[in-house]
Amino acid sequence: MINRAQDESVPTDACPQCGATFASPWFPDGYSPSVGTLCANGLLDPSPNRAGCASRLLTYDQGSGQTLGRVLDSLSARLGPPSQYAGDNRGPSVRWRWPAQTVTLTAPRGLCPQVAVARTRELERAETTSFRRAAGAPPYLWRYQPGPACLPSPPAREAPSWDHLHEALQTVLRASSSDLIPLVGSEGAGFNIVDVRNHRWRLCVIVSPSENILLAVDDHGGPPGRVGAHSMRQRGWQTFVPLLRMWDAEFPLGDAGATSAARLLLSEMQHRNVRSPGDLRLTHVSSGDRGQLDIPGLCIPPAEPSDITPRAVAS
Repeated sequence: MINRAQDESVPTDACPQCGATFASPWFPDGYSPSVGTLCANGLLDPSPNRAGCASRLLTYDQGSGQTLGRVLDSLSARLGPPSQYAGDNRGPSVRWRWPAQTVTLTAPRGLCPQVAVARTRELERAETTSFRRAAGAPPYLWRYQPGPACLPSPPAREAPSWDHLHEALQTVLRASSSDLIPLVGSEGAGFNIVDVRNHRWRLCVIVSPSENILLAVDDHGGPPGRVGAHSMRQRGWQTFVPLLRMWDAEFPLGDAGATSAARLLLSEMQHRNVRSPGDLRLTHVSSGDRGQLDIPGLCIPPAEPSDITPRAVAS
């Protein structure tokens, strides 16, 4: 449990940048409706030499005059290692989860980092309900749980149209560039997209800390030789890797790279005669060897064993 602070009063001073109320120097214990969301500036540790858990986040400036990494380090020194990293269109979030309560650090774009306390059961029930609704944005686009996962993967969502899938690809790749990579660290993130009707090819996506979005696709199903190579380059693929029998393309992290990568992914799916986004599945979703990465914002369900194992043809 969180240690109760000696002084649980909330100062009335307001943040000059975002207007949120400052939190007390020590985080209050337990859930209190009067606390609500607090500006995290007041949680910054005044001593740079305070011992505590080192966070995975080293430098991450939201442009608001505060560095989220400093706030995360300060909270980790008090609360221990985070239980979850996540992100949506508004920015990244970090959580410390206990059975009774959850502490959430968020960094809304254009605002100071902020902290909120909620009852764990109510928070997670509301998020599950939100995921099950057909309309509306999911509570997060991606979620990474370091170490053993506390929570199961969220309910799967499917893109209802190619336009919806295109937007989802752009949004997730953009969020991966701006939030996932700085939060997750040096291991990066990756996933494969497959067609349940055709097991001969796959689209591979790797978002790397070395400032690039790398796409790759199997060299199957197209014309051979120079004709095939010309067709691949016309569609946007850049390099053929003979050892792997794959074509790849590299784009910079950021909005422009995410837009170009999403356009190539969608174009390749349609070129390979995928009937609809409902035929697509995710495989090999990972961020290094530890932890669990979920990407519900892609609107592509994870594959089941029957999705990717070819069925025997009856004679």
